[in-house]
Amino acid sequence: MKRRLFQNASINQITVVVTLFSAGVIAVFAALIIFDRYQSFNAEMEQLRTDYIASQKEALITETNRAMRYIQHKYDNQYGQRETADLKSVIVDAIEYMRDERDGTGYIFIYTYEGVNIADPILRYDIRGQNMIDFTDPNGKRVIAELIEVAKEGGGFVEYVWNKPIVNTLSPKISYATGFEPFGWMVGTGAYLDDIEEEIVKREAAYREETVTFVLRVVSVGVVLFLLVVAFSRLMTRLISQETDQFLRFFHEGATTYRSIDKESLRFREFLTLVDDANAMIATIAEKTESLRELNATLEDRVRQKTAKVVAQKDHIEKLLEEQDRFVKNAIHEINTPLSVILVNIDLEVLQAGRNRHLTNIESGAKIIHNIYNDLSYLIQKDRIEYTPEPVDLALFVQLRVDFFQEVATGAGLTIKSHIEPGVSAFISTTELQRVVDNTLSNAIKYSTPGSTIEVGIQGGAEGALFWVENSGEPIRDRDRLYDRYYREDTVRGGFGLGLNIIKEICDKYRIAIELTCEAGRNRFSYHFTQRQKP
Repeated sequence: MKRRLFQNASINQITVVVTLFSAGVIAVFAALIIFDRYQSFNAEMEQLRTDYIASQKEALITETNRAMRYIQHKYDNQYGQRETADLKSVIVDAIEYMRDERDGTGYIFIYTYEGVNIADPILRYDIRGQNMIDFTDPNGKRVIAELIEVAKEGGGFVEYVWNKPIVNTLSPKISYATGFEPFGWMVGTGAYLDDIEEEIVKREAAYREETVTFVLRVVSVGVVLFLLVVAFSRLMTRLISQETDQFLRFFHEGATTYRSIDKESLRFREFLTLVDDANAMIATIAEKTESLRELNATLEDRVRQKTAKVVAQKDHIEKLLEEQDRFVKNAIHEINTPLSVILVNIDLEVLQAGRNRHLTNIESGAKIIHNIYNDLSYLIQKDRIEYTPEPVDLALFVQLRVDFFQEVATGAGLTIKSHIEPGVSAFISTTELQRVVDNTLSNAIKYSTPGSTIEVGIQGGAEGALFWVENSGEPIRDRDRLYDRYYREDTVRGGFGLGLNIIKEICDKYRIAIELTCEAGRNRFSYHFTQRQKP
């Protein structure tokens, strides 16, 4: 038997649980307040760091572009008028004098795309002109190589660790670099990020002091609330327990002796209401006890009779279902042989005498019956046969089915137009794929406006394949019931209401997304296949 909440618990036990629950709620509420404050501080610090880095990046871009404008100016006005080496030397000398020496950080550095140092004021003089392409910072980052890479891509930022000249210590740094293609130069500048970290450390220390005070206040308020809850709970428990004990004594005596409970001995309104119900129950118990004794004498015989009847009905129903299943199987099997004979003889007649309107109508009807036969056969076998999925040339498969339904469409006064992209494939069993394609085409033919065109398409893409069929006709009225078994939008046009239900089951199995659109008198069913996707 399932145990219910507080089953067999006393009022005192329930009061303890409620008190502990209240304490937990107060604790959680306090923790949420403290956590929210902590989250706000972290967000503030993160925003401070983000704003600082953003301002540094903007300044780096401005400084680098200033140097690039100077290099471009010199190149535009003096290239060809003096030796290239001499022009480069003039540019480098001028750029090195552009350095802001207030904190030893505002300088422009230049390297060739091969990694050779051209200008870098903080490097030792014995390193000038050396190839620094493989230079790494303490974290293993190839600083010069990454700066050259972003410069070739039109400009970008690189974060790394570098020596800060004014204090001669390693510090986090961010640099912006861009390229000057005529000389094959990487030109850039950088800024150190340790200042913002120092500011964050100061703010964290102040935050810790504020948090201790805040937590003490929250805990104090929580303790006061908890004490109030405990005092109120104990008072209410004492009052309720007194009345409950008195009520239970009277109720126990009335239930065992069939005597009524005295209402005057109780005070609470809720208990007074219970007394009325209890007295009525006692009277009913006394009245029904004798009836139950008589009923029990005949109850077992009645149960045995009913059980035998139910078993007999169950066996009869199971026999009827087996006979019905056998009949449907035999009927489908018997339909297949004459249907195949009709289709073969139509093909022979077309080869010998040519196609005419009567043969087209006969072939159209036979193919419609053939599609219904395939649906019924699939419904009977789908729970007994494991259909194995495999890679299928979706474009070729759909084209063959379109060819099959051409005569059906012609007999209905319709035209089928294909937009099939070759080489598109899907992962599905051919039997189930045929049910999806055939039932979609059959429905399009059945519900199309006479004289209109049915369009069929196959498209491939990075995420999979798309198969769609579009026809002119009345818009779908009830999309919620469209895929229900035996549901038909138009009962006049016939059909069993099985096709779309079969399609939905197969698409759910293979996770094929179905999309239905009705616009400008055209209905389109689209099926999104995922390539090589197993069900």
